[in-house]
Amino acid sequence: MSTPLTFLAAVPPPSAGTFLDARTSVDSWSRVEPLFDQLERHSLESATKLQAWLVFCSELQAAIDEELSLRYIASTRDTASDALDQAYLDYIETVTEPAKERWHRLHLRYLASTGRGDLEPRRYAVLDRIIENEAALFVADNLALETAEARHSRRYQRLMGNMTVDFDGQQRTLPEMRPYLEELDRSRRKAAWQAVEQRRFQDKDELEDVFHELVLLRGQMASNCGFASYRDYMFRRLRRFDYGPRDCEQLHATTERFAMPSVRMVQQQLADQLGVSVLRPWDLLADPDGESPLSPFTSTEALREGCQTIFERVFSAFGEQFCELSRYGLLDLASRVGKAPGAYQITLARRRLPFIFMSSAGGHEDVVALLHEGGHAFHCCLTRHEPLLVYRDVPTEIAEVASMAMELLGARHLEVFYSQHDAERARRRQLRGIIPFFAWAATIDAFQHAIYTATERSKAARRNTWAHLRARYAGLVDHHGLEELQQVEWLQQSHLFETPFYYVEYVIAQLGALQVWQRSLADPLGAVNAYRKALGLGGSRPLPELFAAAGATLDFSGNVMLPLLRLIHSHLTPAPR
Repeated sequence: MSTPLTFLAAVPPPSAGTFLDARTSVDSWSRVEPLFDQLERHSLESATKLQAWLVFCSELQAAIDEELSLRYIASTRDTASDALDQAYLDYIETVTEPAKERWHRLHLRYLASTGRGDLEPRRYAVLDRIIENEAALFVADNLALETAEARHSRRYQRLMGNMTVDFDGQQRTLPEMRPYLEELDRSRRKAAWQAVEQRRFQDKDELEDVFHELVLLRGQMASNCGFASYRDYMFRRLRRFDYGPRDCEQLHATTERFAMPSVRMVQQQLADQLGVSVLRPWDLLADPDGESPLSPFTSTEALREGCQTIFERVFSAFGEQFCELSRYGLLDLASRVGKAPGAYQITLARRRLPFIFMSSAGGHEDVVALLHEGGHAFHCCLTRHEPLLVYRDVPTEIAEVASMAMELLGARHLEVFYSQHDAERARRRQLRGIIPFFAWAATIDAFQHAIYTATERSKAARRNTWAHLRARYAGLVDHHGLEELQQVEWLQQSHLFETPFYYVEYVIAQLGALQVWQRSLADPLGAVNAYRKALGLGGSRPLPELFAAAGATLDFSGNVMLPLLRLIHSHLTPAPR
C-alpha cells in the first residue's frame, strides 16, 4: 500500500543504487522476496565481489527500513487511525518478519564466504562482530513473538497518545500540560500535576496488562535463544560488545554514591528558594528564582526558526542541513490530539534523510527537545557518505552523545529565544536538570534489570520493586499520600514498553556529552570539530573509539562523573542582578 504522508511530495525520491533503481518498490513481500533471491545467487568468491554484495544488501535493507519508517511516522502522527496503525503492523508481519529468516541466510553466506578472509580487517572488524552476533541470535520461533511484541507496544502508544485532560476549560494533551507545572502558583502546579497523574492512573490496569504481556513474550524470546534472562539476551541483541550488566550495575552504584548527594543538594536549594518546608512532585519544575515560566516562542514556526539560527551559530553546516529538513517538510513539531507522545528522529534510510517528530507546547523543554533531535539528524547527515547501512546505524550510546551534546552546545546561543537574563536562567535550568536525570535514568535501568531477572512477575512485585528503587533514588521529594500514584509512575516511560533496556545509554551518553561541553568552554571550535569527526565515523569503530574521537572517555566510575558534577555545580550560581 502507499503510505499517506503529505510531506513526501517535497522530499526528493530515492536515488538509483547499484542494486536497486529509484523506482524499485518494497511495499510487499512479493516485491521483496525476488530481491533476496538475487542476493543469494550472487558470487562471494573474492573480496571485490563480497564488497559489492555488501553494498547490495545495504540498499535492500535501507529500502525495507524506509518503508517501515514511513508507516511508523504515519501511525504516530495519527494514533486514532486504525488503518495507519494496521498498515504499520501489517508491514512488520508480512515483510520485516519473514525478511529476518532471509537475512539470516545471507549472514551465514557471508560468514562462510571465501572472499571474507581478504577483506581489510580494520574496515570490516565491526561488521564481522555484528553479523556473527546476529547469526548466533536468530531463532525462527521468535519471529511470531516479535510481531506480537510490536502489536503490544503499539497498543501502549495508542493509549498514551489519546490521553487528554480537561484543564482551564479546555481539553489538553498531556504534553500540553507541562507549562502549568512551571507556574509560580503552587496550587495551580498541584492541580496540573494531579490532573495528568490521575488521567494516567485511570488507564493503569490496561497499561499494566500490556506490560505484563510484553514481559512474558520477552522472557520466551530469551529462553528460545538459550539465555537465562531477557536482560542477558537484550545485552547481546543491543550489541553491547564493550560493556555488560555488571558495568551497568556499577553505574547504578556510581549514581547513588556520587550523583545522589548532588540531587539532594539541588532539591534542598529548590525547597529553600520556593519557601516550602517539604518538596512535593509538583514543585520540581518550578523556577527556583520565583520567576515566571520561560516562554521562548509562541508558534512552532518561531521554534523552528530559532533553533535553525542556533544550529548555524554552533556550526554553519548544521544550519544548512536543518534548513534542508524544513524545506523538504521533514519536521512535525506541533502538538495535537491523537498524536503520539514524545519526540524522535527517524531516518529515511533509502533517501539518507532524517525526519523529526515532537509535540511542542511552548516551553523551554521544546527548545531542548528540538536541539536534541537536531543532533540525531546531523548524525544522519554526517554519515550519508557511508555505503554500508550497518555503519550508518550507529550505536545508541554515541547516537545520544550526538543529541545530548547538541543540547549543551546549543545552550550557548539561547539568546536567540530570550533576553540575556532569561537565557542564563534557561542554561542553569538545563544543567540543573541533568543532576536528577542521572537518578531517574538509574531508576529506570535498575527497574529493568530487576524485572527481567526476577522469577516473580506479578503486578504487585513490579510495584514493590519500583517503590524500593524510588526510595533509593528519589532524594528529598515527599510522596506522602501519593503512594498509589507513585507505584505506577513508571508507566509514563515509553522506553519500557517500546525499546526495552534502551535507557542506560542516556546516562553513558550524558557523561560523554558533558565532556564535549567541558572542552567547548575553553575551545569551542575544537570541541565541535571533534564532535563532527566522531559523528562522521557512524558505527564503523568500536564504542570506546567513537567516544575517544569525540574527546570523551567511556567510563562507568566516579572518575568521570564526579568532576562533571562539580563542573555543573560551578555553573549553577546565578549572576547578581
